[in-house]
This record gives sequence, structure tokens and C-alpha cells, in this order.
Amino acid sequence: MSSSAKTVSFISASGGVGKTTLSAYLAMWLLESKQVTSPRLLLVDLDPTAGLS
Repeated sequence: MSSSAKTVSFISASGGVGKTTLSAYLAMWLLESKQVTSPRLLLVDLDPTAGLS
């Protein structure tokens, strides 16, 4: 049984550039387009404003 994890990050020093929005839409697209074969997908928001949660 082989499994590999992929990590994607969006980083910018300035706020308001769309990191949270892009992350959420990318996750939705990956799941809806069947790009992720496992139903497990984890989004982690390390931004102090916690816009994703």
C-alpha cells in the first residue's frame, strides 16, 4: 500500500492578496474534479486572522 502526501502553500507578506480564497477554492476544485483519489484533504490556516476557519 503506497501513499504520498502533497503539500501546497500560498505565502505573501502582505494581506488581502487572496491566499485564503485561493486555498479554499483549490480544495473545492480538487475534491469536485476527482483530482484527489482519497476523500481526505486537510486545510490548515496559519494566518493569525484565521480567515479560513
